[in-house]
Amino acid sequence: MNAFQAGEGDWFLISLKAGGTGLNLTSADYVIHMDPWWNTAVEDQASECAHRIGQQRPVTIYRLVAKDTIEDKIRAA
Repeated sequence: MNAFQAGEGDWFLISLKAGGTGLNLTSADYVIHMDPWWNTAVEDQASECAHRIGQQRPVTIYRLVAKDTIEDKIRAA
């Protein structure tokens, strides 16, 4: 994490649960959720780790959901 924050890496991969544990990723430009969680509040909490005090740039959040899956139907409801 320290190397990513210092700009030494282009990617920082982390599980959704670990992303909601209070990390501060103020160097992140993008957050990509590849495995939707049933509780959107858990996703939101993980996304907020990139919006902490000290973030100077806009952060774009993507939620990838495959078409015609259970997750797609839940998101549409």
